[in-house]
Amino acid sequence: MKKTVVIMASLLAAFLAGCPMPANNGAESAGSTDKHSVNLASTSSLRGIFDSQRENIKVQFVLSGASTFEISGAGALPAGLTMNENGLVSGSATAVTSDTTANFTVKPNVGASKDLTWVVKAPTTMKFTRDSTWKVPDGYSTNTTATIQVLIAGGGHGGGGGGGQVVEANHQVRLGSSIAIKIGAGGAGVAPGNPGATTEFDTLRAVGGGGGDSTTKGVTPIGGNPGGLRG
Repeated sequence: MKKTVVIMASLLAAFLAGCPMPANNGAESAGSTDKHSVNLASTSSLRGIFDSQRENIKVQFVLSGASTFEISGAGALPAGLTMNENGLVSGSATAVTSDTTANFTVKPNVGASKDLTWVVKAPTTMKFTRDSTWKVPDGYSTNTTATIQVLIAGGGHGGGGGGGQVVEANHQVRLGSSIAIKIGAGGAGVAPGNPGATTEFDTLRAVGGGGGDSTTKGVTPIGGNPGGLRG
């Protein structure tokens, strides 16, 4: 019986479609521990803002020779964010129910204005059905962790107990970290049945179900034990 890991988090919109995160082509960098720098000369779009990374955003626009910046024209930053005259964008982006693109123009005091796009992403879900390693996307938030929802189930056996389940509504993951995912296989359909294997995500474990007993004619078989919620 195949079991899965389901992660319900807005972190995952880019991965859900099988496409990579937008490349960091050198236009963006962490200028310090509390903000990210974006060079207007070498970028036209910013990395998407995932729902779990909406809070405490700090992005510093920079351009050689420029000292002040303003938003010009009819466009606007994503709702919830503001920019001061020094080009520092800060705030917490407003939650959205579908991916929402902000189009705006940044005008420096020297050089040409720059048209930019910035997407705020809606919450989404990702499913794993095989052993994997998930790289937690990084963003513009000054937070070092993000909160995600995780559901995992241990492997079960058709003639035995069902695999245990773990539902974690507020699991913390470190931005930029790699998380190992192990999918517990179902127990083999033999007599007596074999137990299912444990499924693991980060520090969470869902124990596989116990295998069922064998039987002979006229004898009631003994069912397997259910899987535990945690190992």
